[in-house]
Amino acid sequence: MKIIMICIASMLTLIVSTPLVSAAPTLIQEDGPFEGAEGQMNSTETSTIEGNSWITIQYIGSAPGMDEYTMTDFGWTHTFDPTKKVIYDASLTIMAYDVDFDQGERNNVYADGVLLGPLAGDTGENWTETVLPIDPAMLADGQLNIWLDNDALDGGWLNMIDYSQLRTHWDFIPAPGAILLGSIGVGLVSWLRRRRTL
Repeated sequence: MKIIMICIASMLTLIVSTPLVSAAPTLIQEDGPFEGAEGQMNSTETSTIEGNSWITIQYIGSAPGMDEYTMTDFGWTHTFDPTKKVIYDASLTIMAYDVDFDQGERNNVYADGVLLGPLAGDTGENWTETVLPIDPAMLADGQLNIWLDNDALDGGWLNMIDYSQLRTHWDFIPAPGAILLGSIGVGLVSWLRRRRTL
């Protein structure tokens, strides 16, 4: 009887400790104009498992306004399906050309109307990458609307955006059945340990 109980406890422990998802990473490609959310063109999305959680990166490389040397304001939309997921953290990365931040150029980035900060840059015509943290709550509706207020101080500055990436670190919310199985497994192991010590 003791051997059977140990076997059952071992099986339950194995079930609970196994990652909730073992599916292969997904690759979604959207190459046509305005496929997916409005403002998306030439975008790709990849999801990979890191440890027991997921990293999803959505890349947008050719939305209207990108790849143009301009001072005009414009925006684009990132998407992420938050269904049955817990989001640990998220960030937005923007690659831009000729942002003269050191000389007073300010190009403010907004997400859903909230100021994230200005584009980074230095003196001269260089490519620079700006990484801005995103509040995971902003992804609750599945969309992140980005707006770039170019030349916010009206100094006559021009720049060019090459791409935007939304990086999301998340995991699936455990199903109630998995939580119940985990509780049973822990209880069984505790009971077996107590019996052994009596």
